[in-house]
Amino acid sequence: MKLSQSSIWLLSVLMSIGLLVLFFCRANDIAAGDDFRQNLDLPYNARGDPQEDEEDAPEVVIFYGETFRSDCFVWCVDTSSSMGDGELDIAKREVSRALDGLSEGSEFGLVFFNHTAETFPISKHPAVANLASKAEARIYLEGIKAKSNTCPIAGLDDAFSLTQASTKVHRTIIYLSDGDCSCGELPQTYRVKALAFVSTRNVDRTPINTIGIMNPNLSSECWLRQVAEVTGGRYARITH
Repeated sequence: MKLSQSSIWLLSVLMSIGLLVLFFCRANDIAAGDDFRQNLDLPYNARGDPQEDEEDAPEVVIFYGETFRSDCFVWCVDTSSSMGDGELDIAKREVSRALDGLSEGSEFGLVFFNHTAETFPISKHPAVANLASKAEARIYLEGIKAKSNTCPIAGLDDAFSLTQASTKVHRTIIYLSDGDCSCGELPQTYRVKALAFVSTRNVDRTPINTIGIMNPNLSSECWLRQVAEVTGGRYARITH
């Protein structure tokens, strides 16, 4: 079959477009591969010393089924009355289990908040994750009780004190709440105030990973997402 000149011209244009698409797809694949390697939680160095990379890599803990990587972990846990119906006991067990996974090369701190905050260590300097400090932390956990009100500013203030006192390169805050956030004020007013506090107090730009439990309402979940987003953390919803 003999092709007309116009058909030949159209075919050549289509082939040229196809080659251009193939070229750009390949370029994007290469760029995506580079971005993927750069965004890995563990350091990427194709020509580096594997032993050195392993030593520099942050530790990994599992909390409520979520994986977190850091060298200094600070838990900031809601202990308001709404958490008292068994959920606080689950949270304390999850914290204790996470502490079991830490090596002595890492640091940790615990903050439990309602209308005020209770912090371990009391010095607000993170503890080295050795057997002695873990044992002290478990004793501390046993005394935590649910009380009225939810004032995350009090809890996050102590959490920032802990991370900012750490000498570790990798630091993270794990914030757990059912989402309620009012501290005796109108929730919508207090959420704005708390988010502004996070933005100004977080001078070392520590990521805050937020976890919402017990099916937080839409506005509360939105606040948890915002805190994670503005600090470079991530949000997860946990349902039982």
